[in-house]
Amino acid sequence: MILCGRQYDVQHMESLSDRSINKLKSSEQEELMQFKMDVYQTYMNIQDVHNENKWNPIDMHTVKNELNDKWLHTYCSLTREDAEKVIYFVEKYFYEDVTK
Repeated sequence: MILCGRQYDVQHMESLSDRSINKLKSSEQEELMQFKMDVYQTYMNIQDVHNENKWNPIDMHTVKNELNDKWLHTYCSLTREDAEKVIYFVEKYFYEDVTK
């Protein structure tokens, strides 16, 4: 998957994120942190494209339900499958922290 111009192996990133940060090499920690930043930035782009009223932010549930394939392809250069992966990782990395 390509996010913010960088190519990522989703399975590799999933395996890195499942390990304790202390058990990762420095280069793996940096790679995971960059991936998280790119996931977040990409999600913000997806959210922005799907939010018609910029003054009222929309929640993740709304974004998930309103994914538009044409908008994803045109404005985010993503397929629906990639957008769903991005949302999955946002939920995994960021959303759980907010709701705890």
